[in-house]
Amino acid sequence: MRRVIFAAVFFCVLCVAAGLPSPARGTFHKRDVRFGEEVRGGVRLNWRLLEVPTRPGVTQQAVIVQREGPAKGTLLLFPGGNGVGYRLKKKKTTLRLGGNFLVRTAHRIATAGYTAVIVNVPSDQKSGMEDEFRGSPAHRKDIEGLVKFLTGEGHKNIYLVGTSRGTLSTGYLSTVMTDLPIKGFVHTASMNDVMHFPLEKVRRPVLFVHHDADGCQVTEYGAAQANFKRLPNHPRNFFLTVTGGDTPMSPQCMGFSAHGFFGVEKEAVSGILKWIAGETLPKSMGR
Repeated sequence: MRRVIFAAVFFCVLCVAAGLPSPARGTFHKRDVRFGEEVRGGVRLNWRLLEVPTRPGVTQQAVIVQREGPAKGTLLLFPGGNGVGYRLKKKKTTLRLGGNFLVRTAHRIATAGYTAVIVNVPSDQKSGMEDEFRGSPAHRKDIEGLVKFLTGEGHKNIYLVGTSRGTLSTGYLSTVMTDLPIKGFVHTASMNDVMHFPLEKVRRPVLFVHHDADGCQVTEYGAAQANFKRLPNHPRNFFLTVTGGDTPMSPQCMGFSAHGFFGVEKEAVSGILKWIAGETLPKSMGR
């Protein structure tokens, strides 16, 4: 993990020197949602806040969004940057969603019939999670506590999905969370430094999703392919390439660029959900 931390810190120093952002930190795009019901595209969604005790004196916060009726599965979403995917406002009655790929597409996942769980930072990491914490036993314990709470509520077919620096969470957890009913892991716009985890030990299905034009120096397309090849042979392991999209509206390491599947969010989410459903995927999707 020391190499992971050094690489990330070194890159962020370069970003600051060059006036660029660190990977996937993005800016909040100011979409406010009140907890309770929301109608999007004719589909009624329900948003609610979770605060689950996980360690002595510590709670793990998350936001759930789901549609009416039984869910096809549950996706725990790990945003990039420092892990703060939303901010609570007005005495916790409203949340302001960030521009991170997984955060801004959570409603797409919910309207498709899945429960989306946006994982936020734990209460002892309010300023954000450092990379070292994402690969720590404390982080593992927090997510295990959250998964146990969700299974206790009846949630099934649980998948862990990360993007950018969020893949340091999903990458680490894929190698250590072996006793809980997790169906698989999804790494999108994955960090090069996922290479430092013992991926050879992963025993559950893994999907890599990466844009072939991702220009962020610490989430290179070639590195993602190399990390995928280190996984053990599993019939469901798959590497999905995403192509095309809109003209970037942010620097290369932020969410409104190829790094965040800008303009091809629909295709990227569709690929993830089709893989979870066991459907056959093409090697690439886009427009």
